Amino acid sequence: MVILDSCPDQESSEFYAKRAAQEGWTRSVLQAMIATRLHERTQPALTTFDQAIPEDDRDAVGAHGPRPPERSVISGEEMLPT
Repeated sequence: MVILDSCPDQESSEFYAKRAAQEGWTRSVLQAMIATRLHERTQPALTTFDQAIPEDDRDAVGAHGPRPPERSVISGEEMLPT
């Protein structure tokens, strides 16, 4: 009932039903995920990369994209890229 009462459309209802079953969410976790609009935050990001960058330059530009976080060799803690 939580999904039916809280979701605005069938697509988001199906998203939450599937994720709740896959991840074993409790009712309170499901309510929190719906309240924070998880379905909007997990969709692929919209991008105009293919239209904005000429095809010949895409590999070079893509290679300079965001780097993954680095970890300290000593402490193992995550460090911000410099």
